Amino acid sequence: MSVYIQIIDGVVVTVFPSEQDLEFWPGTIEVEEDDLRYLKFIEYGKKAPTERAWRNQELIRADYELNKVQDADLKAVGTVGAWREYRKALRQYPQHKDFPSPDSRPKSPESI
Repeated sequence: MSVYIQIIDGVVVTVFPSEQDLEFWPGTIEVEEDDLRYLKFIEYGKKAPTERAWRNQELIRADYELNKVQDADLKAVGTVGAWREYRKALRQYPQHKDFPSPDSRPKSPESI
């Protein structure tokens, strides 16, 4: 069975079950369901919400840990700069070229 995918700048951005008017959907091509571009798009759709949820939870935790360091809590780990860099990396994570792969997650200061 085949599907139709729209490719913009080398990236699959939309999937259709049937042929589309190229005037309205430029870059749309027919591919088989085992086409790697199609499979990668589907896999991204499955993993992205989980990775975004992990990232959002880590942003909350990073704020908490940063506050502990700033307050000189004896249980604090890391430095102010390290936690700020981690927060920055977390905010940028969805734009990482390997997102949503868990292997590309930013490393927290306590894991370095």
